[in-house]
Amino acid sequence: MISERCEGNKAFHSPLVGTVVDTGVVSNTLNDFFIFSSIAPAGATSRPTRYIVIEDDVGFTTNDLQRLTYQLCFVYQNWQGGIRIPAPIMYADKLAYQYGTQVNGTIHENLSSNLFFL
Repeated sequence: MISERCEGNKAFHSPLVGTVVDTGVVSNTLNDFFIFSSIAPAGATSRPTRYIVIEDDVGFTTNDLQRLTYQLCFVYQNWQGGIRIPAPIMYADKLAYQYGTQVNGTIHENLSSNLFFL
């Protein structure tokens, strides 16, 4: 973790982008961590995003999972820098929103039992 000492004379002070918090303020029962993946807006401080690992079938180490999560925040095509959530989640959210606003009525009966009706 990279840190910069706050001198106390700055109005706003944020941790550096890429800072991971996985001790101290995290849950004792959950596998969770916080990442600062985006730059603070002008006149404000950056907010961390909390990630909770529900199940780890792959067997990533904690550092590898945190590194992957952080790197996925920088591959979103519609933004130049890092975003607060990983790109695959942002794309899924966008797709769900577009589907919910564009689809009217019912799904065709031949497609209703199929998962690939989008």
